[in-house]
Amino acid sequence: MGLPARITGGYRSGKTTRLQGMAAECEQPLVLCATEAAAARFGPYATTFWGLAAEIVGRHAHPVRVLSTAEQRSRLGDPELADVVCHYQASFLGLEELRTHADAAGVAERWEAMALTAERYQSDLAAAGEADWAGVLVQASLLLRDDDILAAERDRFDVVLVDDFEAASFAANRLLSQLAGFGGPVVVAGNADNAVWRHVAGSPVYLDRFVRRFGAAVDVTLTEDHGEDADAEGTAVLVLEAGGDPWLALPDGPVPVALSTSLTWESVTVVPAAASVGETDDAGGGGVEHVYDLDLLRGPDVPDAAARAERRRREDEARVALALSRAAQTAVQPPSTNST
Repeated sequence: MGLPARITGGYRSGKTTRLQGMAAECEQPLVLCATEAAAARFGPYATTFWGLAAEIVGRHAHPVRVLSTAEQRSRLGDPELADVVCHYQASFLGLEELRTHADAAGVAERWEAMALTAERYQSDLAAAGEADWAGVLVQASLLLRDDDILAAERDRFDVVLVDDFEAASFAANRLLSQLAGFGGPVVVAGNADNAVWRHVAGSPVYLDRFVRRFGAAVDVTLTEDHGEDADAEGTAVLVLEAGGDPWLALPDGPVPVALSTSLTWESVTVVPAAASVGETDDAGGGGVEHVYDLDLLRGPDVPDAAARAERRRREDEARVALALSRAAQTAVQPPSTNST
C-alpha cells in the first residue's frame, strides 16, 4: 500500500484488522490508539497519543506523569471545568485569542476566570512533574519544533499507524503532522460518522482532511461487515450517563463499556440515564445546558441552543452505535484480577 494512506469505514468494517496486519509486517511500527485498552490489542509497540507525548517529554526534557481523567477532575473539583481546561490547552489558543472569542460570544468574564484557573492548575502540575493528557501533548509538540529532537523521534519508527483517528484532537493531529510530515509514512483508520470523543477534544474533521493535509497516496473505504459476535445468553442494558462514558448494567453489577472490544450480545436495551444534578434543558427537549460551550474554542461564532442540542443528539446516536458494536466482551467472562 502506498503511503500516506487513509482507511475509512463504519463500525466493524475491519479497519483495525487491517492495521494489525500492517503492524505485524513492519520492523519498527508506531501504533497510536484512542484508548489504552485499544493499544493493548496491538502489543508493546502501541500507545495513545498522550502516552507517546509523555515518552517524548521524558526523553528530551524531564520525566512526566500523566494524570488519569479521575485525578484531573479531582484536582479541579468540577468535571466540566476540568474538561474545558483540557480542551483549552489542546486548542493551542493563546489567552488573547480566547479573550477575543469569549468577548464576541458575550461570556468574557466566565472564560477569563477559567483561563486563570487553568494557569494556576498547569503551574501546580509542572511543579509536581505531572501533566494531563492535553498538557503533555502540547509539551511534546513544542519539543518537536527542535529539528534534532524531531529527527531522533522519527528514527524510532518506520511507519505510524493510527486507529480511531476520528478521536484525534487539534493537538494530537498537530503531533502526528510533525512526526510524519507531509507525504510521510503514516496510515490512519477511522469512522468519520463517529463523534463520541469530545471528552478528549476529538473531532472527525482531521480524518476528513487527512488526504489533503498529509498528501495521501491511497484512500480506501471498507464497506463489508467483518465483525464477529460471540454467542452468549442473556441481555444487557446500555446506560448513557449525561456527560460520561457508557456502561452496561448486568445482574452482577455495572460494567464499563470497553470501546475497543467486540459485541457479545445480540440483544441490548438502551436507556438514557438521568441528567446530573444542576443540568437543565436548553432547547425545550432533552438538551443539556453547560456552563461552557466548547465550540467557543473553535471561534467566536457559537452555535445557538437548537444547533447544540442537535449536535448532542447525533453524538448520542453515535455513542450507542459504537457501544453496540464494541461492547465489552469481558462482561460475560470478566478477566481475573487475581495476581499470580
